[in-house]
Amino acid sequence: MNGYISKRTNASQSIDFEEIKTIISFEDKRPIIEEKRKIELVDYSLASKWLKELGINNDPFSSNLDVESVIREGNLSKETIGRITVKRIRTKDSRFMSLLNQISEYLGHEDKLEQSDFIFVFGGKNLGRIKKAVQLWKDRYAPKIWISGGHPIYQVYEPEALTFRKWAVDNGVPENCIYIEPNSLTIADNIKRSLNLMDELRIHPHKLILVMSWYAQKRAWMMAEKYLPAGSSLINKNGEMNYGDQLSKTKWFETEYGVNIIFNEFFKMRINDSLLKEKLV
Repeated sequence: MNGYISKRTNASQSIDFEEIKTIISFEDKRPIIEEKRKIELVDYSLASKWLKELGINNDPFSSNLDVESVIREGNLSKETIGRITVKRIRTKDSRFMSLLNQISEYLGHEDKLEQSDFIFVFGGKNLGRIKKAVQLWKDRYAPKIWISGGHPIYQVYEPEALTFRKWAVDNGVPENCIYIEPNSLTIADNIKRSLNLMDELRIHPHKLILVMSWYAQKRAWMMAEKYLPAGSSLINKNGEMNYGDQLSKTKWFETEYGVNIIFNEFFKMRINDSLLKEKLV
């Protein structure tokens, strides 16, 4: 697999515009649904309120910023948001805690389950997503599972889609009920590369259940919405996560790493909005 490998070592670290352009060059190409290009699907007010509560003046979420300004402001925010958030949590400020809980619920919003054509599961380093997808398949919410994922841009190992498929088969899902896309590098690439492959296979699902870790659920939905044709339906469902995981809904704000990962979700969505608005993708 010929994929891009970043000099960064994890998702919490800052990114620059040049690296973003390089990543885009490695992603699959697929035209966006043009009438959706400038529609903002994400409410950034909670993220802006978070920064304001901490006295951080660098706000990347203003809609009038170009993509380079968004990246600059977001990276400056990240220099202090982890440390200050963790410090503020220790004061047991109930109003601030309420805001962080709202952020968790917004990013990890789930929909009522319905019968669908596919369970679309995004690859990952742990098995929580495929465990949820297999349970949904066993509960007969969809006849097929679509698994998308190569490896993260920070390291190389066996494609996540292959690991997930093996787990699914070992746990009772017949191979003929599983489709895989094993080459994508990013969430945007998961969507574009999978839809391109579906076109090749003449598969045109009308309803998909998206299985993703809670903190990236909104971003996965946003990207799918931008590229799926009008009339397609998406249902959000969070993958399994251990209660004690530092990125769980109840723990993420206790470490600077967790805070940066959650802030990054809003930051990456704003970058994607700006890239689309400026027709860079």
